[in-house]
Amino acid sequence: MLYAFESDSIVKYIGITENTLKNRMSLYKSGHNEKSSGSTNKKVYKQIKELLENEKVVNIYILT
Repeated sequence: MLYAFESDSIVKYIGITENTLKNRMSLYKSGHNEKSSGSTNKKVYKQIKELLENEKVVNIYILT
């Protein structure tokens, strides 16, 4: 499954997962350190949190 985070018409991050989308998003939500992708989880978590704190809309697009 391919997914992307977008805000203000700018794609902020594109990712792919073999897990369920629910599981993948929960790792971003917590900033969880999972094996080698831990730094990505933290980076995306920080970026989305900053956007939301600045009252920006963050859209998630999914391609199955």
